[in-house]
Amino acid sequence: MAVALAVGDGTLKVGATIPRGFYRTMSPRIREILFLDEQDKREPAIDSEIQAVSIGPVAFVSIPGELFCPLGRRIKRAFPFPVASVVTRPNKTFGYLPTAEAFVVGGYEVRFGRPS
Repeated sequence: MAVALAVGDGTLKVGATIPRGFYRTMSPRIREILFLDEQDKREPAIDSEIQAVSIGPVAFVSIPGELFCPLGRRIKRAFPFPVASVVTRPNKTFGYLPTAEAFVVGGYEVRFGRPS
């Protein structure tokens, strides 16, 4: 992720020496983006577990995040059971799991943050 930050009249570019105390003056959102960029370099992928259990005609699917409704509906339709229930955030959670369309619309759910 390339980051360029405006500093006074100039621009601080990635790889430039960050002036002493500059980090404290950045907005919390910029600090969060820089933190997530470093975290992504250390751990680019996260292993997760998705579980499915059926009891008679009922199926339960657990997803470690909060699904947007269209994704949950797709999962329910894909199961060959009369009743399917999607259980979100059963153990560890990875934040919101939006659809591709949600990124176009925007909003807090699709912004990158520590829990998402």
